[in-house]
Amino acid sequence: MMPQNPDPARTLRIIPRAAALKLSSEDAPFRARWGGPTPRIRERGLLTEVGYSLPARLRALATRHSRLALTLDRRLPLAIEIAGGVSGLRADLRELDLRELTVSGGASDVAVELPTPRRELTVRIEGGASRVTVRRPAGVPVSVEIEGGASGLAIDGERLGPLGGRVRAQATGDGPAIRLRVAGGASELSVEGAAVRELAYVV
Repeated sequence: MMPQNPDPARTLRIIPRAAALKLSSEDAPFRARWGGPTPRIRERGLLTEVGYSLPARLRALATRHSRLALTLDRRLPLAIEIAGGVSGLRADLRELDLRELTVSGGASDVAVELPTPRRELTVRIEGGASRVTVRRPAGVPVSVEIEGGASGLAIDGERLGPLGGRVRAQATGDGPAIRLRVAGGASELSVEGAAVRELAYVV
């Protein structure tokens, strides 16, 4: 019999939606707040799934103040999946034991604060990235790989590009690395080496 993983990660899956999204964490169980259509929240084992029905997504598109704020339990290791794309994401993940962050369907107008990884941390964006800022603690190494070219790429204040085809860049540091992978090209992607104190976003 294979030994079980002694430290399994919980998965937060956010399926297609149309509201601006805020992620934060605290030493407390998962909770959600929203303005606009009511999301569906399902708990199954180590999976928490948050999403909207098609009628709710259509109502959210017509609602100027549609918002969703999720507070995550920082005491548990976590993987985050956002499916169907995201626009208007503000995520303060600095205190999480984050194992993986995946966005499929594209990302625009995004600001993400990452933690110091306890092991290699992979961040994937599939479907292109536009106006995305990824911040990590100072001294954490990072490697960046972009398929589809990049314009307006900046790493720790150094602007690179425009670059075509497959783009690879890295910044050295100490400890486990962050691997940022983007498929579908990137425009105005910034990878910064020190976290800000607060994300300016209120739900």
